[in-house]
Amino acid sequence: MQATGRWGGGFRTELKDDRGHSVTVDLPTDEEGTDAGTSALELNVLSLAGCITTIFALVARRRRLAFEAMTIALSADRPEGSRTIASVTG
Repeated sequence: MQATGRWGGGFRTELKDDRGHSVTVDLPTDEEGTDAGTSALELNVLSLAGCITTIFALVARRRRLAFEAMTIALSADRPEGSRTIASVTG
């Protein structure tokens, strides 16, 4: 897998993978961004949610367990003034 990031000014970056998919990351306006996309930190939490649902679906398929719907809700705690996430619960 390869990833590229092209800075678009301010805090905005367009990210691309080698399969033709792209996503824009940016900071929210209260952090001096333009809110053109989710932040890179938020993208990490979104990726975790995607990993959880993908792993669940893979395990269910291997065990021949049928399901009709799935929702994952995660809550990331980023203390005020902190640049990183302290914890994630779901």
